[in-house]
Amino acid sequence: MTLGFEAALMRAYNSYLAQACSQGADRLKWAGIVPLRSPQEAAREVKRCKELGAVAIATLGTAGETLPHHQSLLPVYGEMERQNLPLCVHVGWSHPGLNKSCENIYMSRISFTLPVLAAFWSIIGGGVLDEFPRLRVAFLEAGSEWLPYWVGRMDHYYHADTDNSRGGYMPKKKPSQYLREGGCSLLVKPRRNLCRR
Repeated sequence: MTLGFEAALMRAYNSYLAQACSQGADRLKWAGIVPLRSPQEAAREVKRCKELGAVAIATLGTAGETLPHHQSLLPVYGEMERQNLPLCVHVGWSHPGLNKSCENIYMSRISFTLPVLAAFWSIIGGGVLDEFPRLRVAFLEAGSEWLPYWVGRMDHYYHADTDNSRGGYMPKKKPSQYLREGGCSLLVKPRRNLCRR
């Protein structure tokens, strides 16, 4: 799919949602989607989504093979912060390299879920929340069991790598601190039949 076509599809989808939800605006709220693989177009679409009545922006965990902390995406987050629209990172098959590694639908759940975990690390560890402290981020439908392990690993490596001898960005605070401050949250889809009788 060409990037221009992808952006046009997302604009059409957002226009449709705005029109459909306007019929019950007191009850129906919607999240816009933006073409992260075209950052300038995505930033414009964030603003348009707000004008159309969106209450959030939903994306997948990566922009193709690009992690969310990439410098090219910073204008998109800046526009989300200006428009006071939270970023909702959802599971999905967004990383082509991961997709190619999986030969069936069961195995493809790896490439379906891992981008959310990568986005969590990228957004916190790559400085997005330092650059945009008023940006709110939710990580959706990947469960929650991974969070204690992931944050524990992130904190461990934060302490281990504080000398930063290899260069690159280091977050200003321990990753667990960002969670305590409330800028990130999880929405967990309840599992059914966890305990069968």
